[in-house]
Amino acid sequence: MAKYLAVIGKTEYLKLYGRKIGIWELLEYQPSGWLCSLAFKQSLIPNALILWDCGAYSYRYLDIPKLRGNLATPKWAIHEYKERSRIGDIIVAPDSLLLGNNINQRRRFNYESAARFIEFTAELEGRLLMAVVHGLTVEERLERGIELYNLGYKALGIGGLVPEASNKRRNIHIIQTVVEELQKLPSKIWIHIFGLSAPAYAKAFHQLGVTSFDGASHFKEAFSAGSFFLASGEKLIKHKAVKPGEIPTAHLCNCLCCLTLRKAGIDTRRYGSNQNNKGRAIHNLNQLIIAQQNAISHKNCQP
Repeated sequence: MAKYLAVIGKTEYLKLYGRKIGIWELLEYQPSGWLCSLAFKQSLIPNALILWDCGAYSYRYLDIPKLRGNLATPKWAIHEYKERSRIGDIIVAPDSLLLGNNINQRRRFNYESAARFIEFTAELEGRLLMAVVHGLTVEERLERGIELYNLGYKALGIGGLVPEASNKRRNIHIIQTVVEELQKLPSKIWIHIFGLSAPAYAKAFHQLGVTSFDGASHFKEAFSAGSFFLASGEKLIKHKAVKPGEIPTAHLCNCLCCLTLRKAGIDTRRYGSNQNNKGRAIHNLNQLIIAQQNAISHKNCQP
């Protein structure tokens, strides 16, 4: 089964009763692991599989990758991973999304970064090294995948598909084509998909033999759109959070998160405070995992 890695950003904990509670403590259903980005300084880290991402999405519009005032070089990334990661974690070489007018410059950065990163990792034993496959065409992605494999990478991520996330047919076709070729390589490859985690994607990834995938839509929807998810089979039904005094459209939820917060006077179906929003995000994550599991276990599941 493809492993779902939930994203930890600025919201790795919720403060309640005077202490920080990791979001994983309020989940009934746990993801297979977590994605942590170098773009943020996490204060709490769960005891689980961690994929450490270089934070490329945060500097996607910069021609010279930079995070928190530092150039996002392979050497800088190694220093950060050495401080944060543990044996068994996955660490990603710095990459750049193929956006803007300097596409060739970004291509060069991706190759040179991956080549240098793998040279610097001798001091980080026990970590799985991953590089990201980018491309404007399926053919380019296939070439980059083989190129990175030949550099010595035994874990490859497929990135750059989030802008077309709603076009599932297109994205799944690209992923299927690339994955099938990577699976023909002499050594087995850990294949990760960045940024796509909807139940329909989970179903396809399970069928295609993808190793892992991640996504943060549950948080974005909770904060920016005020969405409150309820799983219905392999689908997620969205309800809008309401303002104080209004009647919620979603029924009361008795998941661990909602029950815990409701006892503290916090209704995740409502706006009101940062705790309402974070609680709604945790609830959404729980519902997403349920819907993913339903999609994967469906007898007639096809990519």
